[in-house]
Amino acid sequence: MNEPQQLKQLGALTGLRFLAAMLVFASHIFERYPELNIGGANFGLAGVGFFYVLSGFILTYVYAGRKPVACKDFYRRRIARVGPLHVATMLIVLFGLLGVERQFLKPWGALQFASNLFLLQSWVPDEKWVFSINGPAWSLSVEALFYLVFPFLLIGGGRSLLKKLAGYFLVTISLLVVCDFFFSDWFSVVTTKIIIRANPLFRLYDFCTGMICGFAYLKYRQTPVVVNLWKRPAVPLLALILCVTFYSVFQWRVGNYYDYSGALLSWIHTIGPAPAFAIVVFAFACTSEGGVWSKLLANRVMIYLGEISFALYLIHQPVLRVIERIQLADAPNSVFWIIGAALCLSLAASVVLFHLVEVPARKFILNSGQHRGALSRFSSFLVGGRQLLFGRAGLTALCLILAGVAMVRQGEFNYLDSKVIQQKLSESAGQFRNVQFDQDAVLLGLTVTPRPDDSKRLELVWKLKTGRRPTRFVHICDAQGKILRHGDTNRHLFENVAGDTTVLDSVLLTAEELADAETIFVGFYCPDRKSAPIFENGVATRKRRLKVMQLSSETAISKAPKKTYLR
Repeated sequence: MNEPQQLKQLGALTGLRFLAAMLVFASHIFERYPELNIGGANFGLAGVGFFYVLSGFILTYVYAGRKPVACKDFYRRRIARVGPLHVATMLIVLFGLLGVERQFLKPWGALQFASNLFLLQSWVPDEKWVFSINGPAWSLSVEALFYLVFPFLLIGGGRSLLKKLAGYFLVTISLLVVCDFFFSDWFSVVTTKIIIRANPLFRLYDFCTGMICGFAYLKYRQTPVVVNLWKRPAVPLLALILCVTFYSVFQWRVGNYYDYSGALLSWIHTIGPAPAFAIVVFAFACTSEGGVWSKLLANRVMIYLGEISFALYLIHQPVLRVIERIQLADAPNSVFWIIGAALCLSLAASVVLFHLVEVPARKFILNSGQHRGALSRFSSFLVGGRQLLFGRAGLTALCLILAGVAMVRQGEFNYLDSKVIQQKLSESAGQFRNVQFDQDAVLLGLTVTPRPDDSKRLELVWKLKTGRRPTRFVHICDAQGKILRHGDTNRHLFENVAGDTTVLDSVLLTAEELADAETIFVGFYCPDRKSAPIFENGVATRKRRLKVMQLSSETAISKAPKKTYLR
């Protein structure tokens, strides 16, 4: 495939890539700390949708002028761009966080690994499968379909693409209407948000919208009307404001993405903002050579951050999961310490991965593809490997050391999990051992620890069941049992951990939350009955909440260790 001729570098779009990656980072922070997300917007949905639109635009901008597009060479370039970093981050998570033994001993573990390796996980309508191993890689599974069909979507130009998109739109709407009328029960069981948000077939609209934007840019960028319009520096800012406003209103009018199960409405809510994203891409592409706002995004720092944004996108969630297990929970302003540490370490890891894995591996794959003979391929491999090893010797040695430490720490994390859980069980009062909450979970033990600032730490050891309800609740009540306020639900723990797993659940009840309170209850939320019934010794009781603490005469008090290891 011939290289593009004199393609203008659209630096502002590279800067926008970093901002989109930061939206995804923010969404994972808000999943864990929903109190920080005041507006309740789904930033992750916005960031991933923008990536899809931008991907369609960039590929069209680069390849639309080539006739024909050599599929083999195009696919090799896409593999070189995505493959090495995907495999590297997946192995980092597997060895440094999950554990190889734990992954391959669980049911379907080997098949799950294979589906992740070959980017097929988004085709499985199961949330725990889609987000398995390295969760953010699900979007690469969607991108894989985009890359597969891109050369065929490019045939015929923009007008042909509009016809194809119109046909795709009608077929998809018809299919979803049929599903809503005849398969609504099935869609409510197999989570709609996963099918619509993560299945590649339903996200093709975002990519095609970016492609249409790319064709429009190539056709109209030199026309006098467009040139005069985009010379005004306020145009990109207005486009960005319009996009944010449209996305916010769209969220409020359509409804919360997680609260409805209608397939058609879910799809409209997911792909609806794509035209607004395309307007932003078009505006910044047209003003990439001038304009105040485009220059801010096209400076050297933002361009570099945009270049490492792919690594940041793939590595930030594993970093956040590791930091959560370090003792920061009892520090002042612990949430902000966790966010700051996660961001700094994610950026540092992104720099290392970009220079050590992404760039050299991409160059090696592209260069090796030019050799036809086996001997030439092997020689190229030796030369490329020697340059990689000795040209970046210090960085290579550092990363090998970090990889070894990660594997050791992974085993240490698993050991500490087991050790701390056993300690909590030995300290638990008898009335809080082996309490079953319907078919959701068994409370194996519980301890309550008073703290110098009059707050209290609840630590609960749960045996979670497959098919459990989504969340555990904490009720802070008066002497009569009336709920004064709700405690932390630790929702991300109960949503993301697979079933049949023993976990340590930690809740910090502040002095402000405990003011005027007399009793603390825990239970599992049940939409139809509000609380799951409690079984003691195999017999159901009338209780639907378990009283775990009476503040006037506290029970189950224990001396907590200096460190608390959170999952």
